[in-house]
Amino acid sequence: MSHRRHCGLWRRGAVYQYRVRVPVDLIDRIGRTHINRSLKTASFSVATRLIRKVAFEIEAYFDQTSVIEGGTVLPTVEPRTERIVSPIVPDIAPSVPAALTLAEISERYLNDPTSARTAKSEMIYRTTYATILGIVGPDASAASINRETCREILEVLRRLPPNAKKRWPDMPPRALADMATAQGIAPMSVANVNEYMNKLSTLFNWAVKEEMLTRNPAQGLKIADGTAAREKRRPFSVQQLQRIFDAPIYRGCVDDERGFATIGKERPKRSRFWIPLIGLFAGMRLNEICQLHAADVRKLDGIWCFIVTGQGEGRRVIGGHQTAIGQHEALALNFLQAFQKIA
Repeated sequence: MSHRRHCGLWRRGAVYQYRVRVPVDLIDRIGRTHINRSLKTASFSVATRLIRKVAFEIEAYFDQTSVIEGGTVLPTVEPRTERIVSPIVPDIAPSVPAALTLAEISERYLNDPTSARTAKSEMIYRTTYATILGIVGPDASAASINRETCREILEVLRRLPPNAKKRWPDMPPRALADMATAQGIAPMSVANVNEYMNKLSTLFNWAVKEEMLTRNPAQGLKIADGTAAREKRRPFSVQQLQRIFDAPIYRGCVDDERGFATIGKERPKRSRFWIPLIGLFAGMRLNEICQLHAADVRKLDGIWCFIVTGQGEGRRVIGGHQTAIGQHEALALNFLQAFQKIA
């Protein structure tokens, strides 16, 4: 039997494939110029092991097809549909530690020294994975979790109330979801459910990259959200605005540091004072206001304006625009007086 160099390794998306050219004298009999086999793995090291077995099978297919007896081609075995098994080449399977549980993989992921997270971010991840482990069980094998399991996780999450872990810390997620459904308790938002699934998918992607798993069964699994982005955030009510602007920072406080929320005689007018007012009257986002420089307050066609731009180090905005200050004279007068002192 002839031997070929295995140089046909390539990837379709994340999955490795093996492609080999059909010998010229066999093209008419086989009916194609190339044969391609999926190695069904995203791991390069696993693919390089699997390619030896697949190449051997295809070679055997070529040799068998080339044998002619009495002018008739002998029955052949198509490598795409039926495997040719030889005792010479062992059956090489992806090297996956089957004993690893989902809990162990999540712990390794959170302790990965190549990833940096804040303490708050790590706490959110741990809470998310604790909820998911409560659904599948703490001893569930990671390799046993398939697409159906992930859909089951999604269905339980869809019925869980918001802040479920804080409100019912001792109740398992499945039992809590059943109780919430029976009692008509409103579930968490679609965005929160999708965030849970996104973090689960992130975990599986990491496990595939680290060769702990061969696939991500949660990839792309989320609830379709038909709610427009601007409809997800409700505006402040009149009562809420009254509470905000009746605070000591506007009526008189101790100072605008730690004493800004304590009633006092001082009336400081710095960032704590101006940011809510600019947001109220100019309709600007918090991030846009906090990134303003003195040079961003300009007079255009006789009208003082805030210039919102993403230019400059560390500045991020959603589209550049300009917002007039002069449309609210009382605010404009007081703000410009304060501005001229620091400009």
